[in-house]
Amino acid sequence: MDEIEPAVERRAAVRKPFLCATTIGVGDGGLLRKPAYIRDISEKGIGLVHTTPVNLGEITVDLPLGDQTVQMRVHIRWGGRTGDWYRSGGEFVDVVD
Repeated sequence: MDEIEPAVERRAAVRKPFLCATTIGVGDGGLLRKPAYIRDISEKGIGLVHTTPVNLGEITVDLPLGDQTVQMRVHIRWGGRTGDWYRSGGEFVDVVD
């Protein structure tokens, strides 16, 4: 298994399981949209699962909140492969206007 995990737990808040389909935006300005799953979430950050690799740095994540969806900027801090899937984790930066 080629999984990359964070070397040291640096999360400022405990993440809770939150399995939900979403869309992430990668590339320049998040224009390239890809399907993904949210696997866990906290008030500070998010864990994702996706079928293609995601580079470290900023992406956007569509975050479903009740009957609306909020697009968040997320700074991806780590990522790696687990079997046929990729996992990544990052911290919330801001809400996209």
